[in-house]
Amino acid sequence: MKPGLPMRGSVRRFAFLMAPLAALILVRAVSVAALDTPSSRLASTALPVVDECGTIAQDTTWSKEVIHRMTCDVGVTSGATLTILPGTIVRVVGESDELIVVNNAQLHAVGTADEPILFTSDSAQPAPGAWEGFVFKSGAGGIFEHAVIEYAGGGSMWDNPYRVLEMYNGAASLVVSHSVIRDGLGA
Repeated sequence: MKPGLPMRGSVRRFAFLMAPLAALILVRAVSVAALDTPSSRLASTALPVVDECGTIAQDTTWSKEVIHRMTCDVGVTSGATLTILPGTIVRVVGESDELIVVNNAQLHAVGTADEPILFTSDSAQPAPGAWEGFVFKSGAGGIFEHAVIEYAGGGSMWDNPYRVLEMYNGAASLVVSHSVIRDGLGA
């Protein structure tokens, strides 16, 4: 798929970088009213904030009771699964911060039509490329369903800028359904 092309039936744009070894990627884009809601309405500031940073080596769940703020790279590894529940907000602090899924690990970000999951910048005035995005490799896979990913695609020329979702080095699968990727570099 060529970055920047709109998906059939949608005005959404997706930016992907996939290496030849990626086994499967399935993308379906649909217009869903809750996903079109501005992030300012989705991202409640009344919730407590929990900083997330480092390696997740055992099954972990992030829920909507707190805002999960990524203050550095978060790596899901060793066959672990990071499950992100409906309505959860994940804010990313730095331009070079990303969520990396490796070594047969999984990321399951499955929201609902009424409670989408929001991945966004922690900046008060976010801009495209405010954070890197997601990397899947070495047998890893993921599911994004009813999710909003915004302001991603940052990084340096060494880190493959403009990518939001990246699969390489034997990544297993990635499914994106009923989700929106917006306001990112290359998106």
